[in-house]
Amino acid sequence: MILLTKHQMNKILSHSEGAYPEECCGLLIGQRRCGDIYVCEVHESTNIAGTPVDRFEIDPQLRFDLERRMRGENLDLVGVYHSHPDGPALPSQTDIERTWESNLVWLITAVKGGNAVDTTAHILVGSELRFEETPLELIANDCDIGIPDGLDFGHD
Repeated sequence: MILLTKHQMNKILSHSEGAYPEECCGLLIGQRRCGDIYVCEVHESTNIAGTPVDRFEIDPQLRFDLERRMRGENLDLVGVYHSHPDGPALPSQTDIERTWESNLVWLITAVKGGNAVDTTAHILVGSELRFEETPLELIANDCDIGIPDGLDFGHD
């Protein structure tokens, strides 16, 4: 299961709607605990894809900067998010073909006519190159779950 705050989800939805009719994209930073993924930070990326209407590519500088900052912290890159303008909140064939890390969760938001209508979470199943939907839970704020070590859960 992936858990994130309503504030974090609203940030993703707003980014998705603002990028329409192009795809938006970003990175999710957090922790893996007891089989669940807790999102602590949502980071918007510029979509640097050559055709951002139907592709996304995260700015590698964002990834580099986040990886450098996370050294020595109790945080990891746990996922990516992107939108599907006028498409379903399901992995596309392009998503499957361009998956680069099997340990990341993928959040996909369907945007119809500029309005976010659905968001789903998916994980890559082994080396089979297929996604499986995983539960997504929204929590009101970081007080709804125990966050160890004084992490700033829920803040961007």
